[in-house]
Amino acid sequence: MSAPSGTGTNVPAPTPRAPQDIAAALRRAILDHPAVRRLDGGTFGVIATYAPGQRLIGVRVIGENQPVEIGVVLGLDRPLPEVADELRTVARRVVGDVRVDVTVCDVTPPGPSVRS
Repeated sequence: MSAPSGTGTNVPAPTPRAPQDIAAALRRAILDHPAVRRLDGGTFGVIATYAPGQRLIGVRVIGENQPVEIGVVLGLDRPLPEVADELRTVARRVVGDVRVDVTVCDVTPPGPSVRS
């Protein structure tokens, strides 16, 4: 009995993404949010993804389909829980339906964002 047409027995499996590639995409997406002033590694700098020759501060990605952590400094223009929920939604567009922990490491006064 042959396989039904369209099952794709010879279709290659999707290539897994490296943690540093996921972290880089996640950093870009999070920094695009207007309430995010910057990413932050937390008290001891542990919110980070390690890549060859670099450390991506502010996002911890272990691997594909694994929980992620984001460390941010937010402006006080809007309620923090509301912004954290929005950041989880943004992150899930990049990492899929996994647990996303958002750590607010610091806040800045309301006003225009000045990013470094």
